[in-house]
Amino acid sequence: MKKDRKIVVLIVLCSLFVVAAVLYMFKDKLFVRKETVTVSENREMPAADAVTNEITNGLVVEQKFINRTDPIKELAVVFTKLYVLDDVDITIELLDGNKSLLKKTVNVLQIEDQHRFFVEASQPIEGVLGKELTLRIYPETASDTGLALMMQETGKETILFGKMKVKGTICFSLTGE
Repeated sequence: MKKDRKIVVLIVLCSLFVVAAVLYMFKDKLFVRKETVTVSENREMPAADAVTNEITNGLVVEQKFINRTDPIKELAVVFTKLYVLDDVDITIELLDGNKSLLKKTVNVLQIEDQHRFFVEASQPIEGVLGKELTLRIYPETASDTGLALMMQETGKETILFGKMKVKGTICFSLTGE
């Protein structure tokens, strides 16, 4: 009986050793690991409930905001098409004071109606966390563009639409890490 007990204990210990060895060798495949990833607070896209006037005749549209994303990898803006013009370019620019951080000129035919239009940074934009940045959108020609911006009417923020101030925020977002 004593010998049987020793054999059982030996078998159990060997089995535990084999199980421990297998678990150690395949731990990455057998267990879900919880990783901590640092994510900055991205500027979320506001829900649209209104539309700005048409961006026309050299009109500059600006939205100032405090940046909560660092580094910035991408800007997304939502336009709506009022009508279609063929050969009109519009520029989307992100500024820190007078310094251009991100800029893209695009033909209005490349912009889909009420979809996010993305402007990617060639390199992540760093060092702008907590700064007041400006989103600026303007046509490259003194012509009608057929475009307006989707916006959310708010009492807190202001869109500078040429010389006119409009209560609200442009539907745009910034993404980073």
